[in-house]
Amino acid sequence: SLLLMAIDRYQELASWLNQGQREKLFGMLHQAVIHDVRDIDIPVLFAEQKILVVMPHTGFKGAAKVADRIRDRVAHIKPPQSLTKLSLSVSLAVSSTEGLAEPSFGKIVQMAMDGLREAEIKGGNLVIVCGTNARESSPADEDLPSPDLGPRIFFL
Repeated sequence: SLLLMAIDRYQELASWLNQGQREKLFGMLHQAVIHDVRDIDIPVLFAEQKILVVMPHTGFKGAAKVADRIRDRVAHIKPPQSLTKLSLSVSLAVSSTEGLAEPSFGKIVQMAMDGLREAEIKGGNLVIVCGTNARESSPADEDLPSPDLGPRIFFL
């Protein structure tokens, strides 16, 4: 599976921050991600406003739970001083090669990008789980609660 994380209302926030403040903000987000992923998971800056986390050996439900923990952790980060009246939130999209007839990295990245667009339409501060088998439990996830993963998790 992979997670793709984007700051909600990034363009608005970025207009209030200089380059150094934007870098510091992404440093804080990176630390929030690292706190909730395993050593085997790979978080990378995907674009100026996104962080991609490759999660080998993790199914949809496990990745959705991690994404929701990251979303919640970021909601508690204090924004830079110039933005103290604004709350910081992120949306995350989860996608996986599970159940894909022709799995590819490009396909799951595109699914996650579509998920982030859906999160933006819904107002942000969400986890969107993308894929045809997203609601089904995989063998690695049998010990996780189902079907309710959390109030801010939606399926696409």
